[in-house]
Amino acid sequence: MTAEVATSSFRGEPQPVQVLHAGVWFPGELLGWRFDEAGACRVRVRCVVGGLRHTAWTDLAHLRLPETAPAAPPPARGIDDTGPHPLLPPRDRHPLRTALPHPRRAGLVEWLATP
Repeated sequence: MTAEVATSSFRGEPQPVQVLHAGVWFPGELLGWRFDEAGACRVRVRCVVGGLRHTAWTDLAHLRLPETAPAAPPPARGIDDTGPHPLLPPRDRHPLRTALPHPRRAGLVEWLATP
């Protein structure tokens, strides 16, 4: 007697993935998944290999998200992004500027004791 295994699938479009077959990653689609009796996840995928479209169950380890091209660097805008925003009002970074006494060579203890 074999136990039935529930299968989950997407309601909308299949999710793009890459599928490992014979040591090569092929573009494909994730159609669904299920857990076998041992608790391992198996995925249902579809991909084109050798000009033929294949649909099969495979191990989750044979699946990855599609690789994308590296992101382009942001365009140079000619302004310093580390400064304050030009539309914000200027603000004083040190609003409590007061003259602080500086200790003399004698040391901090004597400086605190002098009036």
